[in-house]
Amino acid sequence: TSPIPGVTCNMRWAMRCKPELVLNRPREVADWVCARIPGMEACLARGFVGVGIERRGKLVGGFLFHEMQEDRGSVMLSGAGTGAFLIPEVIDCLKYIAFDVMCCAHVSTRNSAENHRAHKALLRAGFRLEGVQRRAWDGVHDAHIYGMNPEDVRG
Repeated sequence: TSPIPGVTCNMRWAMRCKPELVLNRPREVADWVCARIPGMEACLARGFVGVGIERRGKLVGGFLFHEMQEDRGSVMLSGAGTGAFLIPEVIDCLKYIAFDVMCCAHVSTRNSAENHRAHKALLRAGFRLEGVQRRAWDGVHDAHIYGMNPEDVRG
């Protein structure tokens, strides 16, 4: 069965999502991510989809699709991890979930302008810097908004 309510799992899903990904424990992944991103729990009230990254049986990263706006085809993506957790297989799986399973027209993510590692990783993953919110990250630092559309993935 699929980790996403109302979506059936098929062979394509199994081929795209590698064994190190955790797709069947969304609450555990959400708790892990929320422990690392202050205020994240409030964003999950309207529902979420969790994807975890596990190494040697231990969660080392997690992503949450949240703030879904089905009428607009958009969703927010938030993630946290330790070490190099944003690997190509994970990126492929996140894109597949967003654009092929959830049928989104746009995925957004937001992070601190001071987080240069995340900036580089997001650009490598195919996201585009779409805007800057001045002092919106924590009242002192700017926030960067990144986005991706299906055509950014499929060319």
